[in-house]
Amino acid sequence: MGSLGASKFIGLPGLHSEVIRRLDAIAQQLDQNQGDIASLQKTSLTPAQAAQINSGALNIQNAIGSASSAAAIPTVTSLPANVSTVGAAVVFKGQLYTWTGSQWIQAVIGTISDTAANMTANYPPAYYPNVQFYQTDRTVLYLSTGANWIYVAGAMIAAAGSRPSLGSNDKGFLFIDSGSNQLERWDGSAWHNVA
Repeated sequence: MGSLGASKFIGLPGLHSEVIRRLDAIAQQLDQNQGDIASLQKTSLTPAQAAQINSGALNIQNAIGSASSAAAIPTVTSLPANVSTVGAAVVFKGQLYTWTGSQWIQAVIGTISDTAANMTANYPPAYYPNVQFYQTDRTVLYLSTGANWIYVAGAMIAAAGSRPSLGSNDKGFLFIDSGSNQLERWDGSAWHNVA
C-alpha cells in the first residue's frame, strides 16, 4: 500500500467498509501509476496546456477516479497565474493542486479531520467536492456536495446544554445527551427524541 493507503481512514466512526474498499482501490491505482506520473517531464506550461486549463479541459473533478486522465494533468515547475477555470488542475512538486477561482490549493482526496468550527471557517465546500469531513470534536462525518457540507453519519455525545445549533444541511444529525443517554435527531429545523 502506498502513502495514500486507506489505513488513514479505518479508525473513523461511521466510515462504511465500501468507502474503505474504494479508498484501497484508489491507493492501488495511484501506486500503479506513480512511476508514470513521476516520469513526466517537469516543465512550465506550454501554451496548449494553458489553453486546456483555461478551457476547463483539465478539470480536477473530471480527473479524479480515472487513472488514465491523471497522466493528462500537466506537471509544472511553478503554479500558473491568471487561470480562468475553477477546478483546473496541475501537479506541482509531486502534489495535485486545483484552482479555486482566486488561488491554487492542494487537492484533498479522502477525508479531512478537524473541528466543526474549523470546517465552517477554513474549508469552503466548493473547494472540496466529494470530500468527507470528520468533525473531531463532535465525532460526526460530513460530505461536501461542492455547494454545502451535508451531515452523513456519526453521533455527538455531550451534555444537553452543549447541543449544537444546526441548519437544514445537518438533517439527521444524531445527538446523545450524556446525562440521560437520550438519543435525539435533528430534522432540519428542530430536535426530536428517538425512542
